[in-house]
Amino acid sequence: FKSKQEIQCWFGALGIADKMATPIRLMSFGQQQRVAMIRALVQPFDFLLADEPVSHLDEKNSQIMADIMMEEVRRQGAGVIITSIGKHMTLSYNKVFSL
Repeated sequence: FKSKQEIQCWFGALGIADKMATPIRLMSFGQQQRVAMIRALVQPFDFLLADEPVSHLDEKNSQIMADIMMEEVRRQGAGVIITSIGKHMTLSYNKVFSL
């Protein structure tokens, strides 16, 4: 599990430090998407399945999210599966499947 300080750092890095006490229903789609990823990363996992994780984010926040996500995936020795219809995360994928 992550410490409160680590979670606060992620909120800050993703530009939503002021939203930690805000109900999710009062956030924009992009803010909700960032919170959803933080929620996924705070617990131990073997695989992370992310369905369009950056669809509502600008390029800067997409890259920050990708960096945070991949750092935590590596730290936990986990795998990651990402689906995308349009916007793609810039990651060093081992395999890419196009359907």
